[in-house]
Amino acid sequence: MSAGQPITLGGQQYQLLPLTFGAWKRNAGTLRALADGTAGDVDAVMDAITDVVHQALLRAHPELPRTAVEDALDWPLAQQLYMQVLAISVPAPQPGEMPVASPPGASTGTP
Repeated sequence: MSAGQPITLGGQQYQLLPLTFGAWKRNAGTLRALADGTAGDVDAVMDAITDVVHQALLRAHPELPRTAVEDALDWPLAQQLYMQVLAISVPAPQPGEMPVASPPGASTGTP
């Protein structure tokens, strides 16, 4: 298992780990909708970000309820953690390595 990134959520310390292939598959539609701006209304965007962050936390904290994540997120923290999940889940290639294509829905951060 990859070493995670320590984060504080709701006053508690957690390890944020990369999404597994299974989590990418389960959340492919959500990730795609967030990346291309078709996630829908504000509630749908909040649900999508919460789902992705929760999936990344579940690897190290299987007892963590989704509602605890949702209750601790605000917009700045949600955006920060979502971007962290993408960054640790799709690492940059090392010099001399072939770049790996981003999974469906992963934003490159460019328009």
